[in-house]
Amino acid sequence: MFMKTIKTTLLLREDVHERMKQQFGKRQMSEAVNSILFNELVKTKSLFGIDKGMKPFVREHKERTL
Repeated sequence: MFMKTIKTTLLLREDVHERMKQQFGKRQMSEAVNSILFNELVKTKSLFGIDKGMKPFVREHKERTL
């Protein structure tokens, strides 16, 4: 499936830019940013609309078994 691409400008902190350049290379930054944003914004929602990135309140095992 081909996804339409849109050009935009991102303002990155210098340390973030250097880290991305080291980890992904100059030519792969767009793919890396797209992957990171997709995983954080799209894939983190569960079927019930609860953000999986949020840590829900979990009671201690002792409390659940009383």
